[in-house]
Amino acid sequence: MGTPRNDTTTSAAGGVRRLRIYYVIDYYDGPYAGTEKQLWLLIREMAARGHEVRLFVFRHTSYTRQARDFPCPIELCDVRKMLSLNALLRMRELRQRVLRERPDVVHAFFNDAAILVPVWCSTADTAVITSRRDLGFWYSKAILWGLRLANTRVSHIICNSEAVARVVAERERLDRSRLAVIVNALPLEDLQPATMAEIPRRRTGQPTPMPDPADVNVCLVANIRPLKRIDDFVQAAARVLQACPQSRFWIAGGVPDTPYARDLVDLPRRLGIQDRVTFIGRMDNPLQLVRHCQIGVLTSETEGLSNAIMEYMDCGLPVVCTDVGGNPELVHHDDNGYLFPVGGVAELGAHLVDLVRNPEKRAAMGLAGRQHARAFSVGAIVDEHERLYAAQ
Repeated sequence: MGTPRNDTTTSAAGGVRRLRIYYVIDYYDGPYAGTEKQLWLLIREMAARGHEVRLFVFRHTSYTRQARDFPCPIELCDVRKMLSLNALLRMRELRQRVLRERPDVVHAFFNDAAILVPVWCSTADTAVITSRRDLGFWYSKAILWGLRLANTRVSHIICNSEAVARVVAERERLDRSRLAVIVNALPLEDLQPATMAEIPRRRTGQPTPMPDPADVNVCLVANIRPLKRIDDFVQAAARVLQACPQSRFWIAGGVPDTPYARDLVDLPRRLGIQDRVTFIGRMDNPLQLVRHCQIGVLTSETEGLSNAIMEYMDCGLPVVCTDVGGNPELVHHDDNGYLFPVGGVAELGAHLVDLVRNPEKRAAMGLAGRQHARAFSVGAIVDEHERLYAAQ
């Protein structure tokens, strides 16, 4: 017989029975950014509300091997390759566990889990939900075929912006009624301002130069890869410095050993602005930098709903970002920032010059952004997940 559910206990939020929720993800690198940060916030709050929560990973990372303070148990499925005998055996084991323990919901993240989990874990007692958090730049014919097949066993797909929902409905051929839009969350707690000394040392071991309050500091937080178009930011910086030499530019994000990254890191030197552009590298807490800056920028050619933009807004920074994906759902042009077309280096530069020269406008836009960011509290976002889970 299956493990009986406790249908009488209510959550801390009130009115929702105690749920058994299994989260499944391909891998988990740590609660520092992107999907992993959002999942950590969701799991932390669900566990705090009294729900029974577990995280299953297909593959271990250095973080999950050593995690000690994660808010729920982490278990390894050991699915190394999706189309393999190993995957067949491991997913059969996971299905047997789902049949035995009867979780209310299994919620899957990332590509492999979004395809395998619905096929193996959807039962009469357990609903499967999957998530989409970008505009599907990774779609291929094979992946789309797998997702469309898996989606026949999915209760709902959670999208983090209306832009993502439109793409998923079109590309995965889904009725819009099966898509739920739940935006990203910002932490409930009021984080204390980071001190300048908390900004980490660079890979060389040399201290990173600290933002000078006498400068107008402009930051960009993103992993360094071509679709983030950080070279546009550096080229715009050269334009801005000609008009506003008091500006300073900071880039926080992992620097992989790739031709694009190597060329990008050398670009400030070739432009003669190496003294005003600093690559910090990966930061577990980018707010250590953002809180010392006056303007936040994102130059990506594709975005679902950017955590970086939300954090800029929460810190009171006006935002200058590309007019793609979910960005215009966060940034309202000429209200809490500026939008510009992908690749629009001249437009980006002009907007930055305007903000560098106008501290009153920076303050007004930053205040508008901070007020808008209040809608993204963890409590409100988890409430939406909780209601969706309980309705299954």
